[in-house]
Amino acid sequence: MAYSRRITRPTYPQLNPYVSMIDPHNFEQGNMHLQPETADNAELLYQFKVPKWAVNVGVYGNYIHHYITQVARFEDDILLMTYINATSQTKAGLDLSVKADPWKWMTATLGTNTYYLRSVGNIGEWDISNSGWVNNSNLRLDFRPIKGMNINLQYFVNTPQYYPQFTTRFSHYMNIGISQKFLKGALTVSAQLTDVFNTRKWEIFSDNQFYQLDNMLHGKSRMFWLGVSYNFNAYKKAGSVKPEGEDRSKIRTGV
Repeated sequence: MAYSRRITRPTYPQLNPYVSMIDPHNFEQGNMHLQPETADNAELLYQFKVPKWAVNVGVYGNYIHHYITQVARFEDDILLMTYINATSQTKAGLDLSVKADPWKWMTATLGTNTYYLRSVGNIGEWDISNSGWVNNSNLRLDFRPIKGMNINLQYFVNTPQYYPQFTTRFSHYMNIGISQKFLKGALTVSAQLTDVFNTRKWEIFSDNQFYQLDNMLHGKSRMFWLGVSYNFNAYKKAGSVKPEGEDRSKIRTGV
């Protein structure tokens, strides 16, 4: 069981009061009147291990006072992004991870985090509170068909995320990779393809009494990586183990 209380102070970009232009219609400005946010965190963790299985279960809750968040407002045809202190943010949930080794050639790892989030705040008379249930999960499968080879598939699922003033939409994507060791493990050649099905995206929207915003962003998330690494210290030096009873107080020279 753990409990902590922390203070997070605003960063320079969040405090900088000067306006910077992102593009002709989008600007960003800091808020020099931001106050530090204080966070109380409590967590209860349970670990369970048996042959071929390992389970970690965590129940947690945190409360942030003067939560620092980014908000947007329209001024004529300009969208101005800035920062404010929301009243508070409350978060409570369950964190679960399970690792299984059903066979020597396969390992499965599941991680899932489910929580309820509620943000409370306003900009003048404008209420920007938001709340909802959130789940972020990923499943990883590792296969070892031959000695020194590892094939991994990892699938990510993110339900809508809730922020003050904004909500994101559901997203999912998968990565796949393969690696092979040579020269008794000293040399490793690996390859990875991210976002196999080209489904990773960032869609955020806001629907309030002042405006309706829908931002659909899909970056270049599908990439192929090729790596080669060599460990020059991947050998066991003969005579590296010191004999028992060696006098460490003596000054020794040479090799």
